[in-house]
Parts: sequence; structure tokens; C-alpha cells
Amino acid sequence: MKIEYAATPEDVGALYSYLWKNSAYFRWKIGLGTLVVAAWILLSVYISQGELVLRDAFIAVNAAIAIPLLTPVLAMLRTKRGSRILSIDFAGIHTRLGRKERTVSWRKVSQIFVTSDHVFILGSNLDSFTIPNRAFPTDAAKDEFIRLCRDYSKQLPAHSQKRVLVSWLLAFSAVLPAIFAPHLYEIGWHLARGDSLLYKDKRVPVPRGWTAHANKWNLTITKMSPTLFTYFRFEKPNPGISISKGSPLNDRTIEQAEESFEKSFWTYPPPQAYSAEIAGPVKIRSTSDSVYCMTATQSGNDSNFYVKCLFQHATWEAEFLGTRTDVDKFYEILRGVR
Repeated sequence: MKIEYAATPEDVGALYSYLWKNSAYFRWKIGLGTLVVAAWILLSVYISQGELVLRDAFIAVNAAIAIPLLTPVLAMLRTKRGSRILSIDFAGIHTRLGRKERTVSWRKVSQIFVTSDHVFILGSNLDSFTIPNRAFPTDAAKDEFIRLCRDYSKQLPAHSQKRVLVSWLLAFSAVLPAIFAPHLYEIGWHLARGDSLLYKDKRVPVPRGWTAHANKWNLTITKMSPTLFTYFRFEKPNPGISISKGSPLNDRTIEQAEESFEKSFWTYPPPQAYSAEIAGPVKIRSTSDSVYCMTATQSGNDSNFYVKCLFQHATWEAEFLGTRTDVDKFYEILRGVR
């Protein structure tokens, strides 16, 4: 069966008005789309900034609200006023508008609605057809068109729509843990080991958001990213700390060891300090000891901040490489070593 008509913005507006009131499937799909957009905005901001503030949530919520409000307006503005030829058969719905042709399979038709003025065909991806009464020469032709559509189509019953919703929820539940795998690993690490780790004869604090790994050479403490997107940052590593047993003092005093450490850093800086601005010493006091540090920063680059320290009576060494904002956490860890 073939019909020919031209849709108007008013027809498209009638479609959205009717679907909002009468199609739970339509409302669910629009709601899901708004949530995805809001989540994407928040995730994008977090990836770029490393944090979220109230302003970001405000923008995401407003974007989520704007989508269902603007969708019908944009659809009305984009209404193609040319004559459309639409035909149906067992293979699907075939349309031609100017030089553009396409076919929609009946398997992709979710619902068919009939009103006194229109026939609305809603696709599973919300790709809809608005067919006004003027497309049919007689009421009998309209009734025959509706009968054929219902015979050809395999509409999703309510329980099938529920299965689709459950499938989406299961997929989302599977993807979400994968995205936040680094953060979940960090939570599991602290649940299993607590907030500190015994290394050689020292108890080293490991703050929340960080994990630790020990071998015979050193103890490595790494700041975990909350998501996979921030974990795989190829342009810069996640902030890391290395703690190791240093040389014994022998016949030297602590002051002599610190002075030798400072001179060595100036004369033979580590690879991380090459072409960097060296500064120090920085002295951090703790309850039972002092932490003696040298720093190196690349000019205008606070994301590549390097610190090397002597602590525990100048018999232990520690290194930090990361952003300037995490240096205080590094010093806090060293002060907490017992």
C-alpha cells in the first residue's frame, strides 16, 4: 500500500505531545538519553579537571532538563515540508523524500498509535512517522493502512519492553564496574590491608585513594585514578611514591648525611631532575624525626614535580613524582612512618 503526504511542524508537534502522554516506552527512552548526557558531561569534566564542583552538577542537570524540552522544538524546526511517498509491505516501511530513500524494518517498530487526526508509528530508536489523515483518500483507506501495519509489525508487548529495560540495566551494571575498576581496586585494597603496610621494620601509612606494593628493593605507593579514563593517561603518569632503605650512617652524623645528600643532588641530579629547576633543602618536622628533601620542577609544569627525601634519621630514602597538589600527601606519609 502506498500513500503520499507532506508533514507540517504542527503534525510533528502533535506526535511529541501524544507520545509524552501515552507512550511509557518513549518517556523511558528520552529519560535514559538525558541521564546519559548528564553522566557524560560530568565524566568529561572530571576527566579534564580531576574534580567536580557544584557548577558542574548544575550544568549537567540543566542539560538533562533541556534535552526533552528542546527535542520536539528541534524536530519541528527540522520538519521537511516536501512531499513524502510512503509504502508498506511485509519487509517494512519504505519512504522517499526527494532523492532520499530509506527502509525501516517492522522489527524496529515499537508501537503504532491511532488518533482522530493522525497515525503515529514509533520506532524502537524513537525514529517516528507522523501520518496525517489527509494522506488517505478515504476513511476506509486509513483503516486498511492501519490493519496492514498491525499485521506486518511485531509490536513489543509490555513484558518485552521490560526485558529490553532489564537488558540495558544489566549492560550498564556490567560497564559501570569496568569504568570504575581502579577505584574499586583501591577500595578492595584498603578493605584487605587497612590503611598501612609493614615494610621491613617500618609501618608505612597508605592514605585512602592510594595503594602500595612492596618488593625487596622498595615500597611503591601509587595514587589510583577513579576511572579507567584517567588511569590510562599516556601524557603523564599517576602520582607515585617510592620508599627504600638507605645507607647506614656508620661514623657520620645525621647532619653530615643530609649535607652529603644535598650536595649530591645538586651535582648529580636524578634523571627526573634534568633540565629542571632544583630547590632545597626543604625540612619537614615530624614527632620523632625530620624529613630532609630536595625538589625539582620543570619550568611552568606543575604536573611533573619531583621530590627526594632522607628521613628516619637519614637512613631511609623516599622519592615522589607527580603533581604539586599531591606533595603534601607525600610529606604526610613520610611523617607517619613508624
